[in-house]
Amino acid sequence: MDTSPGPAPLLRRAAAKAAPYVPAVGPRLRAVLYLVFALFAFLAATGVYLSAVTLLNYARSPDNYTTPFGLWVLLAHIAVGVLGTLPFVGFGVVHWIGSHERPNRVAVRLGVVLFLLGVAVCATGFALIQIDGLPRLRPGSVPREVVYWLHVVVPAAAVW
Repeated sequence: MDTSPGPAPLLRRAAAKAAPYVPAVGPRLRAVLYLVFALFAFLAATGVYLSAVTLLNYARSPDNYTTPFGLWVLLAHIAVGVLGTLPFVGFGVVHWIGSHERPNRVAVRLGVVLFLLGVAVCATGFALIQIDGLPRLRPGSVPREVVYWLHVVVPAAAVW
């Protein structure tokens, strides 16, 4: 007679309920995100225009292709950049507070890098503004050229 035990019975356990998904960007923060996207699109468009005029002025020197329209575009770029800094930084800080402990660590790291690159663009933009009575970089100086090129290259690196 066979006294060996038979196969062990399979116990079926109920699957553990997964925690409900909570979006990292809620409805109110989404509205701020859309505003930041719109500001970024405007700044990108005006930045491309200003870069094209600057390149044309450089390539076709001594001809000057800067027009009154170009100066208004520069003024709009500065105004939107200054006014858009607060919503950008506010969104970045609130979003980081709400999502820095999420399990997707790669997304968290990339978000922090993107935010820091955006802060660098804001800082270089403020450094390029020339207002009497405030500290400023001398036109034509090496530090100003470095800050200018960082202001041009960092957004391209952030998009890439």
